[in-house]
Amino acid sequence: MPRVSKVKKITSRPGDVKPDREMPSAFFCSRCGKKYKKQVGNFPASKSPLNKGNGYYMTICNHCLEDLFDHYKAALGGDEKAAMRRICLKLDIYWNEEIYGLVSRTNTSASRIKSYISRTNLVKFTGKTYDDTLDEESIYLRPVSIEEMRAVEDDEDAKNAGLPTTSIDVETVLFWGSGFTEDNYHELNNRYEYWTRDLQKPLPTVEEALYKQVCLQEFVINRNIAAGKSSPQDQKALSELLGNLNIKPSQKAKEDESAEFEETPMGVWIKRWEDKLPVPEYHEKAGEKSLIKYITTWFYGHTAKSLGIRNMYSQVYEDEIERYRVTKPEFEEESDDDILADLVGGDEE
Repeated sequence: MPRVSKVKKITSRPGDVKPDREMPSAFFCSRCGKKYKKQVGNFPASKSPLNKGNGYYMTICNHCLEDLFDHYKAALGGDEKAAMRRICLKLDIYWNEEIYGLVSRTNTSASRIKSYISRTNLVKFTGKTYDDTLDEESIYLRPVSIEEMRAVEDDEDAKNAGLPTTSIDVETVLFWGSGFTEDNYHELNNRYEYWTRDLQKPLPTVEEALYKQVCLQEFVINRNIAAGKSSPQDQKALSELLGNLNIKPSQKAKEDESAEFEETPMGVWIKRWEDKLPVPEYHEKAGEKSLIKYITTWFYGHTAKSLGIRNMYSQVYEDEIERYRVTKPEFEEESDDDILADLVGGDEE
């Protein structure tokens, strides 16, 4: 016996009612009050149940519609998309990104808002209102129980009940929380995979939470930049999170440098030093027989002398030093004036 979903198919859109009056011979705009003899060409068509008694035409004229669109566009910082959505909200028009895409790609001098409304009456979208927009987005705007989501996953009939109808699974929503669109969830999952692709799974709980916050902070920063609201505080928060994970650029550079010191053989370092600052060539000086004597005297001999070792090397060192040693002159049988004259270089007699 097939499973029966306990989730009832409910829509928030109100139903139609039977008109209780005859159509009038004249039509007035509810905003400006202007009188029109006919609705076609003067009022936008709308399949909203709220307009059924008016022949499925809005009560606001095309002129006022354009005026409202210009007002909201200016009030919302020139954002045409936001202005269109605001009009849809107020007039119970179905809002859909796909329809807006069709309108925005059209290079025409015709009214953008009227073009959008006309496309909402296409067969694919006919009958839908702003209530349908809210129903389609409701899964991301309200908490949904696990039982509801699992019922939708298990039962095709439940997919029309305002619950998830996408590839987003329960675990993903539980991990990131509700309030995101399907594309948002995919973007967050991709970011998490990017940051943790080289790590062994599953991650420790604390580390997983930090990487999750990094992804969410990046998501917020990108959205704010796109909206022209970039904030130094957002960048600082991301930097602090990266610091907690020890993956800030400066920290990473130090770690890489330290790892290089530990893993690079001494011979490689000697070659690098030789390439950058080579040892100067040895040139024999007068009185020095060879490089061997030079090393014996100043390396072995000096080392032996420093360590207090008495051997042939220390003796060679002592002999060489003796050549450079200065002895104090002896002043015997000389007067003090003669000694001073010798020290300061007095005149010779």
